[in-house]
Amino acid sequence: MEETTPFQLATLLLVSTFKKYAEAEGKKDTLTKAEFRTLLDNEMPSPGNGVKSQEKFTEMMKDLDLNNDQEIDIMEYMNLVICMTVCCFEICKD
Repeated sequence: MEETTPFQLATLLLVSTFKKYAEAEGKKDTLTKAEFRTLLDNEMPSPGNGVKSQEKFTEMMKDLDLNNDQEIDIMEYMNLVICMTVCCFEICKD
Protein backbone atom coordinates (compact mmCIF):
# COMPACT_ATOMS: atom_id res chain seq x y z
CA MET A 1 0.00 0.00 0.00
CA GLU A 2 1.39 3.40 -0.99
CA GLU A 3 2.05 6.02 1.64
CA THR A 4 -0.04 9.19 1.56
CA THR A 5 2.01 12.10 0.29
CA PRO A 6 2.29 15.44 2.13
CA PHE A 7 0.31 17.08 -0.70
CA GLN A 8 -2.48 14.55 -0.35
CA LEU A 9 -2.53 15.04 3.43
CA ALA A 10 -2.69 18.83 3.02
CA THR A 11 -5.58 18.50 0.57
CA LEU A 12 -7.47 16.16 2.87
CA LEU A 13 -6.90 18.52 5.79
CA LEU A 14 -8.24 21.52 3.85
CA VAL A 15 -11.36 19.59 2.79
CA SER A 16 -11.99 18.09 6.24
CA THR A 17 -11.63 21.52 7.86
CA PHE A 18 -14.18 22.98 5.45
CA LYS A 19 -16.59 20.10 6.04
CA LYS A 20 -16.19 20.31 9.83
CA TYR A 21 -17.60 23.83 9.85
CA ALA A 22 -19.98 23.51 6.88
CA GLU A 23 -21.82 20.62 8.50
CA ALA A 24 -22.61 22.59 11.67
CA GLU A 25 -25.82 24.18 10.30
CA GLY A 26 -27.68 24.79 7.06
CA LYS A 27 -26.42 23.16 3.89
CA LYS A 28 -23.69 20.57 4.40
CA ASP A 29 -21.57 21.77 1.45
CA THR A 30 -21.44 25.51 2.16
CA LEU A 31 -20.44 27.76 5.04
CA THR A 32 -23.04 30.15 6.41
CA LYS A 33 -21.80 33.52 7.66
CA ALA A 34 -21.78 32.15 11.22
CA GLU A 35 -19.91 28.99 10.20
CA PHE A 36 -17.37 31.02 8.23
CA ARG A 37 -16.84 33.36 11.19
CA THR A 38 -16.27 30.36 13.49
CA LEU A 39 -13.82 28.84 11.00
CA LEU A 40 -11.83 32.10 10.87
CA ASP A 41 -11.81 32.48 14.64
CA ASN A 42 -10.78 28.87 15.32
CA GLU A 43 -8.57 27.94 12.39
CA MET A 44 -6.97 31.25 11.41
CA PRO A 45 -6.64 33.17 14.64
CA SER A 46 -3.91 35.52 13.36
CA PRO A 47 -5.71 36.56 10.16
CA GLY A 48 -8.97 36.38 12.10
CA ASN A 49 -7.67 39.08 14.42
CA GLY A 50 -7.75 41.43 11.46
CA VAL A 51 -11.41 40.53 10.85
CA LYS A 52 -12.68 41.30 14.35
CA SER A 53 -14.86 44.19 13.21
CA GLN A 54 -18.16 43.35 11.58
CA GLU A 55 -17.32 45.76 8.76
CA LYS A 56 -14.12 43.93 7.84
CA PHE A 57 -15.82 40.54 8.13
CA THR A 58 -18.68 41.71 5.88
CA GLU A 59 -16.15 42.97 3.32
CA MET A 60 -14.30 39.65 3.39
CA MET A 61 -17.57 37.71 2.94
CA LYS A 62 -18.51 39.93 0.00
CA ASP A 63 -15.09 39.46 -1.63
CA LEU A 64 -15.21 35.66 -1.29
CA ASP A 65 -18.91 35.11 -2.04
CA LEU A 66 -18.62 35.30 -5.82
CA ASN A 67 -22.16 34.10 -6.55
CA ASN A 68 -23.74 36.38 -3.89
CA ASP A 69 -25.68 33.60 -2.17
CA GLN A 70 -24.57 34.71 1.33
CA GLU A 71 -22.64 31.44 1.77
CA ILE A 72 -19.11 30.26 1.07
CA ASP A 73 -18.82 27.14 -1.07
CA ILE A 74 -15.70 25.01 -1.46
CA MET A 75 -14.42 26.94 -4.50
CA GLU A 76 -14.87 30.27 -2.73
CA TYR A 77 -13.13 28.83 0.35
CA MET A 78 -10.26 27.69 -1.85
CA ASN A 79 -9.81 31.28 -3.08
CA LEU A 80 -9.09 32.21 0.54
CA VAL A 81 -6.68 29.29 0.85
CA ILE A 82 -4.90 30.35 -2.36
CA CYS A 83 -4.51 33.94 -1.13
CA MET A 84 -3.15 32.79 2.21
CA THR A 85 -0.78 30.33 0.53
CA VAL A 86 0.60 33.01 -1.79
CA CYS A 87 1.09 35.36 1.18
CA CYS A 88 2.96 32.65 3.08
CA PHE A 89 5.08 31.93 0.01
CA GLU A 90 6.01 35.61 -0.29
CA ILE A 91 6.86 35.88 3.40
CA CYS A 92 9.03 32.75 3.27
CA LYS A 93 11.08 33.79 0.24
CA ASP A 94 14.82 33.90 0.78
